Amino acid sequence: MAESSRNLGDFIRSRRLELGLSVSRAARTADVDRGTWTDWEKGNRTPFEANYVKIERALQLPPRYLSSRATDSTGPRDNSPPDDLAVMLEELGIDPGKWRRVPQSTKDAITTAYRVDRERRMKETQRSRGA
Repeated sequence: MAESSRNLGDFIRSRRLELGLSVSRAARTADVDRGTWTDWEKGNRTPFEANYVKIERALQLPPRYLSSRATDSTGPRDNSPPDDLAVMLEELGIDPGKWRRVPQSTKDAITTAYRVDRERRMKETQRSRGA
């Protein structure tokens, strides 16, 4: 078993437990077989990138979280999604309780727009400091 596969599995399992989800519930939400989910968590199988969006949906992660983060021996890098999501919701004035009821496609659009705007603001800040 590859080390990165195991670390991804550990991350998937810990995030699922953090959310209080059973393996069955996470697999159902991701629209995959329970055995497949279990294999991912145990590191017996590495999910295809095409399945990342399903895992992200089940684990309430921002879009492209898994594909945008390289894994190493410690798993996904800094800026854990719950903190990032909490900051975004606070900045946008969105109630986290209501966020859970927002359709996934809308969450994806809001998150993408937020990140694009945040990147734009950071570039403007850097330019104003350099001027």
